[in-house]
Amino acid sequence: MLRDVSERKRLEDEARTKSNQLAILTGRNRLARDLHDAVTQSLFSASIMADVLPKLWLENQETRSLEPILPGLIRRQAAP
Repeated sequence: MLRDVSERKRLEDEARTKSNQLAILTGRNRLARDLHDAVTQSLFSASIMADVLPKLWLENQETRSLEPILPGLIRRQAAP
């Protein structure tokens, strides 16, 4: 009888430990996915800006300044 109780307690402890480990891994995987998505979005945004800026520069040859253009470009990039 004592052996059964000890074995049951050991199995319960083991199950609790595995459950905690699974919760930690699940959280890490979610965090990794979120980080990956954020980096991907930032890189995509940077590539779009890198593609558009030379064209805007050529269109704005008289002043050779992007200052009037950048606020609008930044707002467009930040829009959902």
